[in-house]
Amino acid sequence: MPNPEGLTLRQLSKTFGHGRNAVEALTDVDIAEPDGTFVSLLGPSGCGKSTVLRILADLETPTSGTALVHGGAVRGPGQPPPGDRVPGRGVYAVTSDSLNDATTRKQLVAFLAGEIEGWTKSVADPSLGAKLVVDDYGKSEGYTLAGQVLAAEATNAVSISADTKAHGLLYLSPAGIANTIKTMALTGVKASADMFDTSLLTEAYPLVKKA
Repeated sequence: MPNPEGLTLRQLSKTFGHGRNAVEALTDVDIAEPDGTFVSLLGPSGCGKSTVLRILADLETPTSGTALVHGGAVRGPGQPPPGDRVPGRGVYAVTSDSLNDATTRKQLVAFLAGEIEGWTKSVADPSLGAKLVVDDYGKSEGYTLAGQVLAAEATNAVSISADTKAHGLLYLSPAGIANTIKTMALTGVKASADMFDTSLLTEAYPLVKKA
């Protein structure tokens, strides 16, 4: 059931290219999250995280399926926003001006530190996030604690690597950046390593409180 107060993706698929050159970036993705939920997309480079965000931002048109934000359909680039869509998508984008402003940058660093700290605790004890979903954010959805613990464990499995163990969660290594650039090239998007700024993470890691 679509949730008009939040985010709903139903069998969302996106294919770039045609024939032999076709690349399936997304295949039948289903997400249903109530309003007020903080959603993070985690996974290895090339799994489709950025494609989902680009669709939600009206920068890409899905090949098939439905994307709803607050009940309003995402229409793709060049299309006027529907009148029934409520502002506020829960997708974060940072501008160069924000990075260059000392006050805003400090806030962004603190936000990232909080994100990393929260996910670190969830990795250490998956039941913490699961309880929040069952008892608070998703209370009306009828989720079970056992089911949400399994979901948290599955998320953790794709969030942890040798790099994150050495540097911290959300760390993006030079190799990871290179893989992302290759994936973007398959979609026709030209990118270079200097487009990836990890300085905020470098500043955030020392602020993360150890469990």
